[in-house]
Amino acid sequence: MDRKIGGGFTLKAGDRGEFRATFSTFGVIDHDGDVTLPGAFTAGQRVKIAAWNHDWQQPNPGVGVIDADDRRAWVDGRINLDTAAGRDLWSTLKLNGSEQQWSYGYRVLAWEPGMFEGQQVRFLKRLYVHECSPVFVAAGVGTYTETLKRSPAAAQHRMLLAIKAGLLRADIAGLDRQVRQLEEVAAIRAQLGKR
Repeated sequence: MDRKIGGGFTLKAGDRGEFRATFSTFGVIDHDGDVTLPGAFTAGQRVKIAAWNHDWQQPNPGVGVIDADDRRAWVDGRINLDTAAGRDLWSTLKLNGSEQQWSYGYRVLAWEPGMFEGQQVRFLKRLYVHECSPVFVAAGVGTYTETLKRSPAAAQHRMLLAIKAGLLRADIAGLDRQVRQLEEVAAIRAQLGKR
């Protein structure tokens, strides 16, 4: 079995452990001297999310589904936040953001040798992916965490806080107007008292 140890980042609104990560880019020479071709991955294939750096000695902290376009392959996954390992991994993903690199463990189903950009390479044409994993340094080029999704409840809570803050600002502005009006009334009374 081989491993590919591999941008913009979005943190969406309480945590539910969902993410999207690019784990392979097509048409570039990776750090192992391979060029992965579009069509190498099976869209819709379910994969395990392995523990940090392909640690297969640990239970997998998540699951995902592979998808791809003509530029890259990604995994839409979910981390099991009911486990300590899942919570630790999620915390690390949030900390690293888009700088988090990704990799995948795979079996080569079809390949051929060839030249690419003046170098002898292995063209990866069909792969079976066992797992995807966040890693320190990826063999793949351009791998990263795209999104981390949080629960709608947290987004609603932030929206309510923003509304309350807006109402408080309006109340303070209204109080400031009332204070100015009282000061004007006091000044007018003082002027009338002098007459």
